[in-house]
This record gives sequence, structure tokens and C-alpha cells, in this order.
Amino acid sequence: MKIQVKFFGPAAEKAGCTDLLVESEGTIGTVVEKVLQEFPELKTFGSVMKYARNADYATLDTQLEEGDTLSFLPPVGGG
Repeated sequence: MKIQVKFFGPAAEKAGCTDLLVESEGTIGTVVEKVLQEFPELKTFGSVMKYARNADYATLDTQLEEGDTLSFLPPVGGG
């Protein structure tokens, strides 16, 4: 199944793109592993990276369906 992946903020900078189409089955965790193989720079965010399935925050064990959008949401800094 095809999953649209979107990168925001520093995650987009590290990936070098804002959008990616991934062919994968399973959970957010499965897709994240696949994306990290292609963009190992994203590993620097570690466990502080948040994810959203379509418009809702989700966990790594959230099941994905054909046509879903998975967003990588790095921590936001500021002062």
C-alpha cells in the first residue's frame, strides 16, 4: 500500500525534502524504520520525534491504511 510521508521543520531539512511516497504495509513503526533506512540523519531526533496519521497524533503501533498521510513532527524550539 502507498503511504504519503510528510516532513516538517528540521526533519524536512535533514531529509532534504518535504514529501515522500512509501510503499509499505503495517504500522507507523514499520514505515518509520523504512524511512530511517533511507534518511539516517533523522535518527538524531531519537524518541522526541512525534508522528501523526492524517491529522491526528499517533503512536508507532498505529495501523496505517492505503492512502494515509504520515507526518514526521520534530520538536519545536524557540524562546
